[in-house]
Amino acid sequence: MSDIDEPTTPTPSTGDPRVDEVLGRLAGLDEVPVAEHVQVFESVLTGLRSSLGSSLGSSLAEAGQTTHTPA
Repeated sequence: MSDIDEPTTPTPSTGDPRVDEVLGRLAGLDEVPVAEHVQVFESVLTGLRSSLGSSLGSSLAEAGQTTHTPA
């Protein structure tokens, strides 16, 4: 059996539905032309950064801190 014929394993859950949704975009990468892979990776990276920023902001708010933006 070749690598092409092997079933793909499901992506494990991270425990954060936002992150799981973003990572799920990688599941269909085999069906996307190689020339479009960079766009998919950039989309996933943007989604992960957004989720991280939201999580960080929520954590700081719960701790009573504010985010600091350098001038």
